[in-house]
Amino acid sequence: MLIKSDKTTLKYMAVSGIRGINGSMHYIDTAEGRIIFDAGLDTQRPVESVAKISHIPYEPHAVFITHAHMDHVGALPELIRSYPSTRVYMTYPTVVLAEVMLVHSLILRQKNALEDEDRPSYTLDDLELLFYLFQAQNYKKHFEIHRTPALPLNFSFWDAGHILGSAGVMMKWRGKKIFYSGNFRLSDQTILRGADFPKESIDLLIMEATYGADGKTYSYKNESKRLAEFIETRLKFGGVVLLPVFSLGRTQELLMNIAMMRRRGQIPATTIYITGMGTKITKIYDRLMHKYDRKYPEIKLRPLAQHLMSRRKIKGPAIVLATSGMMLPQTYSNDLAQDFMKDPKNGIAFVGYVSPESPGYALREKAVNQSFSDYSYSLGGCALESFNFSAHADAQELMQLIRQTQPRKIILCHGEQEAYESLKRKIEEEMPKIEVLIPEEGKLYDIEL
Repeated sequence: MLIKSDKTTLKYMAVSGIRGINGSMHYIDTAEGRIIFDAGLDTQRPVESVAKISHIPYEPHAVFITHAHMDHVGALPELIRSYPSTRVYMTYPTVVLAEVMLVHSLILRQKNALEDEDRPSYTLDDLELLFYLFQAQNYKKHFEIHRTPALPLNFSFWDAGHILGSAGVMMKWRGKKIFYSGNFRLSDQTILRGADFPKESIDLLIMEATYGADGKTYSYKNESKRLAEFIETRLKFGGVVLLPVFSLGRTQELLMNIAMMRRRGQIPATTIYITGMGTKITKIYDRLMHKYDRKYPEIKLRPLAQHLMSRRKIKGPAIVLATSGMMLPQTYSNDLAQDFMKDPKNGIAFVGYVSPESPGYALREKAVNQSFSDYSYSLGGCALESFNFSAHADAQELMQLIRQTQPRKIILCHGEQEAYESLKRKIEEEMPKIEVLIPEEGKLYDIEL
């Protein structure tokens, strides 16, 4: 039974995704409508992540998925099993990408499950039924929750510039504006243009803080030049350059970036490989990219690279965009790295965020005393370098979003504790009237607007 109230106080809970950047899920209860923003899975601790769904106090009316990365959509099947009448909203590209990513995730989780409790609680048939619930909405189109138009809630998606189909969510309720940023980037990437977010005052901003502690500002142009020099040197020696990347987003961005390097004459023409799901996602980008405001819509990505059929030894000169970006065990990037790093002609280029708990982080930090996969590794002279091609806003862009929306209150999420504290200090120094909340997971807060 819905409780009617004249007050503009809502309840908020960070169901998950506060302690780090994995498994984003946020609950909002206006007493007249209950909403979930994102239904993410902690891909390194999926069982623990799914268990947090039980923290949700009441059945939600709707869930809004901001994009198709598994840390924002991966727990959706279990969420809907718990609350089967909940409506699911996302942009059309996210619908297409989420279907592919969820099927792939299920197969991997079933394959890698060591015990019965590690296995997902749903099947491929369950996913097929789930997909019928997906409702696609265009950017900047105002809509209400399907079959519950009496609720005083109105929503719209705004292009987040993170990956294809990514969105921030504007929620309007009783004259108040709540904006959930999801993952976003305000400046252009190689394929995607920067976020097209509201430039108006809002009451509550729920915002990612991934790079809140990083005081540096990275230029795509400068980083591309550095990467081109790194690649050119390795190729000149006849080596192989390995780029650990996520199959969705980073593969396509870096593939286009490398194509532009070749067009500008910064690197020689050479064989480029992409692996696994990266190939399938690249085909989807080619199919959908021209329908949205993207850079170079006339260029097809798939013909630029060969699909790597096996994890065999690759002869240089060559470039390999291999999943996973974190170099998790039993992935292409992990297996290939173990071979590549023995040869000083080769190079490994890290191009974005790497979780401190991942093998990729240990390798990037050259922590040779730590375990890489199943054994202690030796770099063997292989060149290592880090570059920033992140699809997330840097600290400067995070502050820019705050300035353009002038929120009365901010809830920080999707970050490490250092990022939260650093960003909170910056906000309080520049805009002391804004209330900033760093929430605890699983705690229900009263937010007065």
